Formats: sequence, structure tokens, C-alpha cells
Amino acid sequence: MPNRVLNTSPDGTTAIRNETFALVSHGQYLYRALKGGIVYQASVGPKGVTAQRFYASGLATPTGIGFSEGLALMMVYDDLSALSLAAQIAVRKLPICEDMP
Repeated sequence: MPNRVLNTSPDGTTAIRNETFALVSHGQYLYRALKGGIVYQASVGPKGVTAQRFYASGLATPTGIGFSEGLALMMVYDDLSALSLAAQIAVRKLPICEDMP
């Protein structure tokens, strides 16, 4: 059975064949940053993926994801050059929003 998180968009209609730059778990959630500037979030339970959604879009080239529990923030490392040039990384701070069933 194809993995919906890794193979389709959250609406289940669009096939995703983009390169994954970051794949990180946080609690019961999985985050995937794709070439093209999109971060997906999926809720994972004992029966597999129960829900998924777009978490962030409009990024240049997200290359990494990290979490600050004390600040309740997710940091997305965004390569503005898309070529891994020096001094071209921006850190985008996003609220941790883990409210999916």
C-alpha cells in the first residue's frame, strides 16, 4: 500500500515526486520539508497516518527542521540561494501547532 504522507499531498489528489530535504518526528507528528518550499505535517498513530496537512509554504528551499520546546517554536532552516551558498540561510520561526486528531 503506498504511503500517503510520502507520496501524495494532504488533499490526497496530487502525487508528490519532489526531493525531501528534511523528515523529522516530534511526538506523534511527522514533518516533511520538500524542495520547492513546502512543509507537510502528519499525525501518526498506532494505525498509521490519521491526518495530514500543509504546515508551511512559500519557503525558498527548506533544508532542516528543529524544535525549541521552551519557546514552543519550530524552526525551519531555509536556504535562500537554493544553492547552499554561504550566509544565505534564514531561520523561520513557526508556532508548534499539533492539534490534529
